[in-house]
Amino acid sequence: MSEDDFEVVGYNPDDVIGYGEDQASQAADSDLDSAVPRPLDGIEYIADLEADAAAELDAVAQGFRDRKDREAERMELATNSDYWLCVCFATQAQRDAFLAAINWRDLGTRYLDGREIARRQGIELPADPVWPNARRDTSWDAYAMSVEDNRSTN
Repeated sequence: MSEDDFEVVGYNPDDVIGYGEDQASQAADSDLDSAVPRPLDGIEYIADLEADAAAELDAVAQGFRDRKDREAERMELATNSDYWLCVCFATQAQRDAFLAAINWRDLGTRYLDGREIARRQGIELPADPVWPNARRDTSWDAYAMSVEDNRSTN
């Protein structure tokens, strides 16, 4: 959005919470550029308030649908139980002897990190799933009401 777009809707970006963030915050948020989709980035504004608002609503709605699909995929990865295996012995002494013999004792006794075991054995695994940066995307702060403003309206 250009400064002219703010004037069309009668809104001053300097009054918006989070506008003009410091450089550290901007640098931290720059990591999000590739990880967080920006549904409003593709909109071409035509200076027609009704058409521009409709385009924004369509883009945001599509963003929510896309996020729903990504969340369903993330949920499948997070809840899929087919990523583990179980090795059993007849006694705890057998288990401990096995772990000591193969130098895995330092990894634990029940839940061992398979990636570390593979690394130690020289086994190359497929890459881990890429998780978007979990930090909050502050570019949307401009659209949110501050806690203080919210209290004053209620």
